[in-house]
Amino acid sequence: MPKFSHAQLGAANVQRGDNGGFKTVLDGLVTDGTLTQAQEDAIQSSLD
Repeated sequence: MPKFSHAQLGAANVQRGDNGGFKTVLDGLVTDGTLTQAQEDAIQSSLD
């Protein structure tokens, strides 16, 4: 079992300025139904 979840790793990537990695994490959460596309869009907008 990994010590960090994908979401935590994505948050770490944002702190380093790697928004592409964070978007990949968000895309996965939308794909698996954890987030809606509208929620992903809102998160992305808040980071811009």
